[in-house]
Amino acid sequence: MRPTDTLRPLLEEMFTTSADAAAGVHRKLPGGLHVKAAVKGERRMLIVWRTADRLPSARECEVVGAAAGMITPTFRSWQCRESQDAFLITEGFTGQACTHDWSKTAPVDGGHASTCGRCGATWERTQSSRAKTERLRYNSEKVSPARFAQFLERGPVGGPPAEQAPSVVPAVQESLWAAPEVQTAAPPPPPRQRPPRKAARPSGPETPAEQAERTRLIGLLTCITFWSACWSPWFRRAVTIDMRRATLRGSTLDELRDEVRSVYVRRTLPYAVPYVLLACRWQHLTRALPEHATPLPKTRQTSARAAGTRKAAA
Repeated sequence: MRPTDTLRPLLEEMFTTSADAAAGVHRKLPGGLHVKAAVKGERRMLIVWRTADRLPSARECEVVGAAAGMITPTFRSWQCRESQDAFLITEGFTGQACTHDWSKTAPVDGGHASTCGRCGATWERTQSSRAKTERLRYNSEKVSPARFAQFLERGPVGGPPAEQAPSVVPAVQESLWAAPEVQTAAPPPPPRQRPPRKAARPSGPETPAEQAERTRLIGLLTCITFWSACWSPWFRRAVTIDMRRATLRGSTLDELRDEVRSVYVRRTLPYAVPYVLLACRWQHLTRALPEHATPLPKTRQTSARAAGTRKAAA
């Protein structure tokens, strides 16, 4: 049994009681969801909330609205006397609805279809021979099984899709619930996107100044590559170093300039230069050192007077 079938009698009773008493009617469902129903004229309204830490889900709001007979239930954040984190569910459909009369059903490719004799609405139920999946359409639009079952009883009339209700809450709801609307925060600005790289200039012979600049930029980026090899075994591999150098040689001058201006290169280059200079001068430093860098400790020699004293004592 669908959830709407079990909620429909309860909600109908709540709406009837609300219309007679001209006040909201509150019930707690077995799942812990609180529902408050009210009727103002012909307009039905619902408020749902939970006393636990979690909020009602969007699926629960849609199921409750469909069980209340709403064709297009819409929900929004709301504050009421019982809860500050509630949701207001109203009817978002503003077009014409019809209680259909499906008197004629015709077979179609893979299923059946029918047309309402009152408003001209259509439904189609087909099944794929391979996937064994059922496809449901109402007025040529795909719908869920729950919506399809609801629209078979009462749904929009045939024709173009109807307009949706505006998001502004009418004044009748303000007087009924006597609670201010929750002011939702503005959505955050979209993340900043990096501007696209400039298009590379057409290939052609470089001037001597550009060749000198290319050599200098490749030297700076190669310096960072060798610095990475000092502390990372992965960068220390010969194949990795060869691939990096080949990438630098195949890059355009604009790409080299962009990479040198990057935050990583500007932050890493001051640390990489001392490492590379030390590595380049290490062989020269080791050659300049003497064979024994630390001299052997001197042996203590006894004086001639001390030696004569020892002989006399003997």
